[in-house]
Amino acid sequence: MNTGTVGFIGLGNMGFGMARNLVVKGYDVMAYDLAPEPLERLVQQGARRAESVVQIGQTCERVMVMVVNGAQVEAVVSGEHGLLQTMGSGVIIVHSTIALSELRRVAVQAEARGIQVIDCPVSGGVEGAAEGTLTILSGGDASVFEAQRPLLDAVAANVTHLGPLGAGLIGKLANNLILGVGRLAIAEAFGMAKKAGLSTEALYHTMITCTADSKQLRSLEGALLRGEYPPALVS
Repeated sequence: MNTGTVGFIGLGNMGFGMARNLVVKGYDVMAYDLAPEPLERLVQQGARRAESVVQIGQTCERVMVMVVNGAQVEAVVSGEHGLLQTMGSGVIIVHSTIALSELRRVAVQAEARGIQVIDCPVSGGVEGAAEGTLTILSGGDASVFEAQRPLLDAVAANVTHLGPLGAGLIGKLANNLILGVGRLAIAEAFGMAKKAGLSTEALYHTMITCTADSKQLRSLEGALLRGEYPPALVS
């Protein structure tokens, strides 16, 4: 059994699965989200409910943050009702993909109060979050990272320390750049072929036997064959 309460803030599509895996692995999790429904679901599965971010700061020395953007991270960490109002020591693990400048601002403010910050953005999507098969790309003090590795291993299959603060974010942005360019290339290639009169289905099933085959191409099978490109598939 793992000791020490872990705070988890942000129970959206990614955060809920991550927090649930912590509970399943035996961690005492105190969670908070502005939306009552996912919080209630997690409580029913064994987590403790926090009434506010401030309460998590009062209770937990390790807090994982998985909110939507940098503005939310700054509000959660250093805002008027943020963690730094009540958190006396410990580490804040930022899983959100945010700007380096935003990460550095919250880290400076936290470290001024004796609280460490490491960036740990994730890759693997909602399915990976639910199944605990995410990849975590981490930046920050190596000793702080190593101390938190067991916690990170509870929500991910691959955990790597890439360097100092911000290195995890840079790694995630590199991944996103490759992903974005790849998706654009796939869309352009199939658009060209369709305009030339080729069958999308025939081309797809040929491409997955060629050197152009990739995990990314296969993940887009349904969208390509239906001719539908929802934002999640091209952003």
